[in-house]
Amino acid sequence: MYFVLQRCRCERKMKILLLLQLFISLILAAGPCKPNQGRSYNLFWECLVAEVSESQMDFALRVYQHISAPTMRPPPNLLISPISIYTTFSMLALGARSRTHKEILIALGLEDTVTDEELHDANRKLLQVLSQPANDMEFKDHKEVFIDESAKILPEYKQNMAQYYNASISTINFNNPENTEKTIFKLVSDRADNKKQNMVFLDYASFQGKWQSEFHKENTEKRNFMLNEEKTKIVPTMHQQGMYKTYKDTEVECDVVEVPYVGNISLLVIVPKLGDIDRVGQTLTPQRIKNYFSFMKTSMLDLYLPKVSFDHLFSLKYIMSLMGMESLFSSEDADFSGISKDGKIQLADIYHQSSTNIEELEAVASGVTDTRVYYNLNLNSNPELKADRPFLMLIYHKVTQTILWIGRVKDPSLAGIPGEEEGTNVKRQI
Repeated sequence: MYFVLQRCRCERKMKILLLLQLFISLILAAGPCKPNQGRSYNLFWECLVAEVSESQMDFALRVYQHISAPTMRPPPNLLISPISIYTTFSMLALGARSRTHKEILIALGLEDTVTDEELHDANRKLLQVLSQPANDMEFKDHKEVFIDESAKILPEYKQNMAQYYNASISTINFNNPENTEKTIFKLVSDRADNKKQNMVFLDYASFQGKWQSEFHKENTEKRNFMLNEEKTKIVPTMHQQGMYKTYKDTEVECDVVEVPYVGNISLLVIVPKLGDIDRVGQTLTPQRIKNYFSFMKTSMLDLYLPKVSFDHLFSLKYIMSLMGMESLFSSEDADFSGISKDGKIQLADIYHQSSTNIEELEAVASGVTDTRVYYNLNLNSNPELKADRPFLMLIYHKVTQTILWIGRVKDPSLAGIPGEEEGTNVKRQI
């Protein structure tokens, strides 16, 4: 995520670059947490983390529903990491004051429910959960801040960033573009036009996992994908026969399947009726997603899932304004005096970048005996679930009920940066 800010009343340019890879666990809970209710210290913090987590789940769906609304003219394929957005706004809240601080908390769903210290400490504890190493899956958690050597960053902001988010702040001479690019951009591919900005926050999140039941390349074939009632494309489609958990939502009329990775993370695929993806996406709630996992039934299934690969870079400024963060982008009202008192800081724009690659994963060659069990059944005897029309997808941490990524696929044949596709509006309000 790219945060583009401007520093006023100063002729010398200042830039900040924040590189993040964030994964936050979500635990749904009801009711506010209060330490005076007789809870032990550990139970109080568990309740607090759950309260913050619940707000993250709700925030994730609200952001997606704003971005994917037809009035926003979004690209056909769309993916966001709402957890990264949530956590980065939490880090902005560390340095925000007055009205700006209040607007961030309202948008996060936390006004008058937790203190600043409780919010950031809960985020710290949540980050620790998903940062734990595990076999056959990888979370990268890297956060680094680069700031112009002329800036006077408050010591307490540096201390809090390190304490709660494990983010260090390094100084760099932004008046030397060549050295700046060598130092910073070797860490991440930057597609924003930073050279026209004064201060930049960059957020990057990634996850790599291995299918619990691998799709095999020999089973992938070209199949029809219905874009709408009139148009169909032929796309590479993976096929797997095995035991899967499924659910039929008769209320909103969609089929749901869980495609698990090794560990506690799953790909949740939601396949509505043709032409109904926008409506179904707007009906998603934390409780509905919880119900999917609670009421799924396991059965033998023939699953057909198209291969998908695309990359996203777009502005969030307009979306965040719709969600109530108005003073953030105002040269008069924005208050980030908790970051630096040396000059007025204004948030000029927010950029978010996400990418996905859903395909067959081959095992790494090694000298290990590989014993597998394959089902040899009549394909015609098993129920089928075909993602052969526009579908929704979530990458979800089951134990902690976390939406790590959420998106949709309307055309699997499209790839690349949506902002480079003709007719898209992903760089709205830049």
